[in-house]
Amino acid sequence: MKKNEVTWSDLPKNLQSDLKDIKNNILNKDKCPYPKILLGGYVDNEERYLKVTKTGLNAVKHNVDKGIVKGFTAGEMPLNECRFKYIISNKKILKMCKYLANHFKDYKWGGIWEFRGAFHIPPDGFLGWHTNANASDPRMYIVWVEKENSSFFYHEEKDGSIKTIQEKKGWQVNHFKAPHYHAAHADCNRISFGFRPLDEKTYKQKKEAYLKNKQFWEKLNGKQIR
Repeated sequence: MKKNEVTWSDLPKNLQSDLKDIKNNILNKDKCPYPKILLGGYVDNEERYLKVTKTGLNAVKHNVDKGIVKGFTAGEMPLNECRFKYIISNKKILKMCKYLANHFKDYKWGGIWEFRGAFHIPPDGFLGWHTNANASDPRMYIVWVEKENSSFFYHEEKDGSIKTIQEKKGWQVNHFKAPHYHAAHADCNRISFGFRPLDEKTYKQKKEAYLKNKQFWEKLNGKQIR
């Protein structure tokens, strides 16, 4: 299989099944097995919508130009996001990345995949403008949306205009290449799972860094991951 982008139907069935289970657990708030972290904080609807407009983008760029923030993540600016990050076990993450590696061996981005996180934007949440320039290269976000015409993904075009992708109800896949300004907001539950294909050089660097700090990471994960 050689495609620039994949769709939900292209994904391996075992990965689809795991993502559906995680999504259902996240929505089952009282019995969700995954620890969660609130990123950012709640703002009123007027400010929430403003954050993902051209005005919000210009505000972030202004702070980047002034050297106040780097713009790598939305959380660098106060209240520039409102979403939850869920801590998934390393065992589950490795399984999902292997599913992708085995399924897309001849994919143009290569056969090594890194998990970038599981995120939930609630009905009153959003993700402000940022670039992901601290971890560049292609991104694939597998997204589930609760309602039709209620979730939107934005990214800046080369000419400075903003392209709006109106996400459909159910599962879909968004692609972009970092560094690249993008944002999102939803008036319903929106759950996304990020994956990043790694080239051989990046993979080796990450593996070496992990092995040097293996004891630290194992201790940290033992505390955080159930």
